[in-house]
Amino acid sequence: MEPAGPRSATGVAPATRWALAAGAYAFLWSTVLLWRMGAVTDALGQLLPFTTGPPAVFLALPVPAVGAAAWWTVVERRGAYSFRRGAAAGAVTALGTTLCWLVVYAFVWGPRLVATGSILIAVVLVVTVPTAALVMLPLLYVRRRWSAEPASASTAS
Repeated sequence: MEPAGPRSATGVAPATRWALAAGAYAFLWSTVLLWRMGAVTDALGQLLPFTTGPPAVFLALPVPAVGAAAWWTVVERRGAYSFRRGAAAGAVTALGTTLCWLVVYAFVWGPRLVATGSILIAVVLVVTVPTAALVMLPLLYVRRRWSAEPASASTAS
């Protein structure tokens, strides 16, 4: 259930628009960060036989859907615009995207080979989860500023 609120002229609730914006925002940031990781991104991209185009964009493909779902579930559905929730939405986005890719890699290479790369998976999570949590904080700040709710309600966890 979405929080009650006015709908725009397009008929889309503000919570849904914010969730979609969060997915797009997460995609842009993840593409930039994956591009900056260079060698790691290239290596992960080359492990998949169907990789086309720049690996950074390809590896970021699940992020808009995962990011929008995470933002809506963690932030919008509860109507609580705390920074803790924004960081949690970023962390869930990173975890969900990593899980999506683990499933793809397991399908292509087999679960045993993916399990042998557990150190690499741990490194990816150690980098992506805190980074994603930090990246979502500016969006949460903007969401709080544009929220029609009183300040006391937006600080709830």
